[in-house]
Amino acid sequence: MRIYPLALAVILGATICGCSKTDKSSAPAPTPPQQKDKTVFDTQLQALDKAKGVEGTLQLESQNLKMSIEKQEAPSQ
Repeated sequence: MRIYPLALAVILGATICGCSKTDKSSAPAPTPPQQKDKTVFDTQLQALDKAKGVEGTLQLESQNLKMSIEKQEAPSQ
């Protein structure tokens, strides 16, 4: 029977400590993200990013070309 009051006291104490207000100004300022270390995959990742950019450009141009063709094929009224 002594475990229940002890457990209740622990839970109540944890709840009070967890819900108490803290002064945000005393918290340390977040540090800026640090630069990543270079890896053997950096050049491959850069090439992948470049290829994704090229793919986006090609898709946009393809869409513009299709719209242009559709406008030319539409019957005039």
